[in-house]
Amino acid sequence: MKVINDKNYERIIHYYNYKELKNRYDYVLKLNNKIIEYLSKYNCIHINNTKKSIPFTINFSIKGVKSLDVTKYLETKDIYVSTKTSFCPLETP
Repeated sequence: MKVINDKNYERIIHYYNYKELKNRYDYVLKLNNKIIEYLSKYNCIHINNTKKSIPFTINFSIKGVKSLDVTKYLETKDIYVSTKTSFCPLETP
């Protein structure tokens, strides 16, 4: 019979946390791939992600359309996006 001590308990918790994190990551990756596949059907949309991009963001542009216009339209659909990177100064339009 295995005794569950603090060390074993900690290992079990880490294992389940890792497993849950992995499941969530895989789910987000699947959604990311679906969205990119859908957006790629349109010639006017350019996907700026690379194979090394994290799946939690999708960087895209629409030819001939200002990012602010895209942001405002998506907000009407309760989709909230950013038009800046985290490295962008606050005062940048």
